[in-house]
Amino acid sequence: MTKLSGDFQTDLAPPDALAACAEAIDGLGWRIESVAGDRIVSYAESGSMPDPTRIEVLVSDSTHATELRIIGTDGEANPRAADGLIADLDRVRDAIQASIESMDEARQQGSLLARVPLFAERPLALRIVSGAVVPAAFGAVCGVVLGISAGAYWVLQVVALIGAIVGGLEHPDGREAARRGLVGGTLFGTFLLIAHAVAGTDETVKLPGFAPILVVFTAVIGMLAHALGGRLRARAERR
Repeated sequence: MTKLSGDFQTDLAPPDALAACAEAIDGLGWRIESVAGDRIVSYAESGSMPDPTRIEVLVSDSTHATELRIIGTDGEANPRAADGLIADLDRVRDAIQASIESMDEARQQGSLLARVPLFAERPLALRIVSGAVVPAAFGAVCGVVLGISAGAYWVLQVVALIGAIVGGLEHPDGREAARRGLVGGTLFGTFLLIAHAVAGTDETVKLPGFAPILVVFTAVIGMLAHALGGRLRARAERR
């Protein structure tokens, strides 16, 4: 019987590291026998091979990092040369490292979203400006541009949509963000129509026959876009 092992470290917490290891082994198509609090026991299946190589992954928490030890043991009924066992250890090590890198990248992306300052924690004056003045002013700009250039008008609509999603990131969940989006979308559409009427120009993009219905559309779109941003942040915080 041959038994080999290898060690490496990761910055992931032990539970996350264990999950990454299990995902990697499953991705190889190997049979996982058990997943305990700090150990995975699996077998490097190869067709109908009897007594396949046993692969164990041990996860332990050290002072500065999470330690991973991979242990490979061939079966008595299927003894293997050291080179073959080393190849199995290399495969599972590479798969685990790829899984850890993927999970670590997702965690870092999530942490960036979760670090966006919360709207409720901003000063009142700043909340009024970003929650009411900005959407009203941007809507007025769109109303003026509506009578100048259809292309520029649509570019500004896309910018407004992106801004609404980003604004939603300032809220802990989609529901709270949606309320802000409803108000902002209503102000955006209202001031768009007012500015266009004051400018007195012909519209370059066809508006609904009953123009005020546009306010309903912008309110709903603002609500949904902000809700999306809030849900993205909530998901990032859960990660």
